[in-house]
Amino acid sequence: MKAIGDIEPSAKAVEDAYLIQTRDLMDTSSRAYNGTFARELSLIELDDDGLNALDVAIEKGHASSLDSAIDKVMQLLSQDIIYRLWIDSPFVSVEGVELAGHQKCFGCGGEAPNKSALCNAVCKDLGQESGADVKRITIHITRLLAAMEVFGLVKAVEVRSNLFSIEVQPRLDVIMRASLGASGEVFDKQIGEGPSCDD
Repeated sequence: MKAIGDIEPSAKAVEDAYLIQTRDLMDTSSRAYNGTFARELSLIELDDDGLNALDVAIEKGHASSLDSAIDKVMQLLSQDIIYRLWIDSPFVSVEGVELAGHQKCFGCGGEAPNKSALCNAVCKDLGQESGADVKRITIHITRLLAAMEVFGLVKAVEVRSNLFSIEVQPRLDVIMRASLGASGEVFDKQIGEGPSCDD
């Protein structure tokens, strides 16, 4: 810690500086993640499936335009849900998840979650299990999944009548790895070497 003149900073000043620098690091890391995710999303050229998914999303009131679909995907709660879907996908190893101190909710047996299971897990994580909270989160997840389908990030696969599993697509894995990698680089530069893919 830098001394001011000949005076050493107090313990409180050192703690304050540490907390301020931690917040600065979080902000920089978050900007790196969000900027990369948004850039990767903007580079996606919609194919026929994406255009059809956009039409359906607009028709059902889940989005009003392509821009509103992008906005839905980039919201903070949406990013938390996307992260959960990605961790639980077959693209992320059980060993890696456990090594990071987490566990898969849905993906251990290879099964993809359905919307109801995802909603229940998100509500539990947020401690919002009252009727109004569940309804609000269910609506959010419905709109988010519709937006994600537009960009080919997930695919709804019918399991049986009125029950669809949510299958994470390779494109989401690529975007998550790029975004989290960009965020990780910020930490590496600021606090030293983190885990490397080359090790």
